[in-house]
Amino acid sequence: GPNNEQIPFSSILNKLNIYSVYKAILIVDICYSGATVEGEKKNENLKKKLDSLLLIPKGMATIASSESYQTSRQYKDGSVSVFTKIFCEGIESGLKKHRTSDGFISVSDIIGYIKDELEKNPEYSDYAQQPVYKIDKAEERIWVSKNISGKIKNAISALSNTLDEKLETQIED
Repeated sequence: GPNNEQIPFSSILNKLNIYSVYKAILIVDICYSGATVEGEKKNENLKKKLDSLLLIPKGMATIASSESYQTSRQYKDGSVSVFTKIFCEGIESGLKKHRTSDGFISVSDIIGYIKDELEKNPEYSDYAQQPVYKIDKAEERIWVSKNISGKIKNAISALSNTLDEKLETQIED
């Protein structure tokens, strides 16, 4: 809020229900946030704290920055969340110039991109965390953003792009 006040997450979920919001993406970038996408927790104390987070209305996507047992990492200088930085870079770069089937970046597309960056990009080798997501009763792909890289025109284009990437990788190696 304007006075830097804190609002319980359950209040946000209640407001979404009150205003009949049936499509939304909730991005949770806190330590152990993966608990928000799990149905049942092993750690009962953590489960009690996060019970309200599991009451997500239908048609909602929850993106968590880390597994339920992991901390959500920040750069060593404390400047920014690693997850948020990669998330924003993925949208701004059009998944590093990767087209998508419909020309949009979906929840699963951005999570795949973030996981790939965390696993393969040396810049993130010191930051062990795995983002997770849950989509609850959505009737279609939930997209996060338009993909500036565009849409895959057809299956032949998709195959061609994949083959070009593999060829580029082999040439670079």
